[in-house]
Amino acid sequence: MDQKDRKQQRHFDLQERIHQNFISRERYWDPIIAKELSILPGIAWFIQAELIRTGQLPKGTTISDINNVHHALRDCIAEKAVDVFNAVYRPRTKERFTVLDNQNRQLVQRIGSVHSYERGRQSYLCYLDTSKGSGPACGQACYLKPRFLEPLYLNRLRKDHKKPQEHTIIFHNPLPTATEQQLSAIFKKQVFENVTRLWKHPEEMGQASYDFLVCSMNQIDSFEEVRQAALDNTESEFRKRMDRLIDRASSDRVAKHRSRSYRNMPSESAAQQLKAAQSVERERLAAKMKQANLGNCHMFTMPFATTDESIYDAGHGLNEFDHEYNTHPDDDRRHAEFKILTSMGTKPVVINGNSVDLLKPPGEHLDNNVVDLCLKW
Repeated sequence: MDQKDRKQQRHFDLQERIHQNFISRERYWDPIIAKELSILPGIAWFIQAELIRTGQLPKGTTISDINNVHHALRDCIAEKAVDVFNAVYRPRTKERFTVLDNQNRQLVQRIGSVHSYERGRQSYLCYLDTSKGSGPACGQACYLKPRFLEPLYLNRLRKDHKKPQEHTIIFHNPLPTATEQQLSAIFKKQVFENVTRLWKHPEEMGQASYDFLVCSMNQIDSFEEVRQAALDNTESEFRKRMDRLIDRASSDRVAKHRSRSYRNMPSESAAQQLKAAQSVERERLAAKMKQANLGNCHMFTMPFATTDESIYDAGHGLNEFDHEYNTHPDDDRRHAEFKILTSMGTKPVVINGNSVDLLKPPGEHLDNNVVDLCLKW
């Protein structure tokens, strides 16, 4: 086999691998596309029925009128049905992809996410990631066939976020004679799935399915009204109770703390006012203590606390202590002082100015401190 034949063989093998990749990717996307195409018409029917039930469309409008007459409204509802499907039903692990084997080399190895499948084009509307971000808001829009979309299998390791059970739809009313500028509806997943269990295909959804939807949504609305009324009543009672507690606390605070003039002085800051108030309070307490202790200063406390046995010499030459020296001439100073302290006792006797003042005028009763001093001396 010459070089030309080997080159042709490599090219043939490459084309065969690409073809096998195409088949593998189409098998991956086929059930996802089938699920999307089966659910989207039902979601669109649900939105149409909700707009009719809530009276947002002109009186007498039917679902057939929306599909056959009001084409602009039908297209808007179809777009919102895709948003509902992506929010409620499309798993995040099955929307991301990498572009491979595409003839446009600028798209190869680009990463993006699928938005909706276009049956007429047989392609996905995709948004490729850019430096600004991903998704419809920041991504680069393009149409790609499923065989070029290699799933990002690594995303399967991530746990899907729990999908919401309802989705709010708001869009501009395209009807020219409409009184409502905006149309709104709430998609209830549980109600929608109950309807689809009874009527498998959107073509089967007639008056019976519409009546079932109206009955279910009316029950939910009634329950929500009762629940909201209870919440409003509870919130109102809670606010009233909190207002009463705040008023009571404010009145108690005013009654316990009288207003201070320094708090309202405009010329000084709050810290300076507080410092001035503390200084005034200290001066007041000092004056009060000085007035209470006037003439009542401390004289001495008996027994006297000494560390050098000086009490032994304090009574030298006094007759009251001569027997201590004469009786025990050989005792040392420490023993003599111990004897004196023993005779006085250990309970302290405090002599202050009031005790001394009682000794000056004759006939006054002596206080206990003076009497104890005389008995122990």
